[in-house]
Amino acid sequence: MAKIMVIDENQCIVKMLSEEWSERGFIVEGIHDCQNILKVIDKSPPNLVVFDPYFEKEKRWDILISIKSNYPDLPIVIFSALDEFEKDPRITLANDFIVKSFSSLEALNDKIANFCNIQTFSKMKKGSFGHRVALEYS
Repeated sequence: MAKIMVIDENQCIVKMLSEEWSERGFIVEGIHDCQNILKVIDKSPPNLVVFDPYFEKEKRWDILISIKSNYPDLPIVIFSALDEFEKDPRITLANDFIVKSFSSLEALNDKIANFCNIQTFSKMKKGSFGHRVALEYS
């Protein structure tokens, strides 16, 4: 199964996304401290990174630049509440951008399925967060 790395300083977001995607069968690694991120990726390479570049009240584009410089083929989805990121030219380094909100989780799930080459979700059931959770992939 595909591995997703979630990089977000908000531990609640990391936990929520980790639970959501673990229920869907993904391996999820949550990171809420961006120290030594390249070593973490080297040690256990993900198939996809979901990243909020807003860390410690700063925009941390340096992390995105560093990841893409070292892993140019690694897909990165920016998932942030700051929609102003959409206007920043550095956003083009990421493969996609989704504004963080309760209603955007399904859009993010669709991006995960796309980047992890999952064609369809089947045997759906209601998940713990009130949305659909896939039990089987095809």
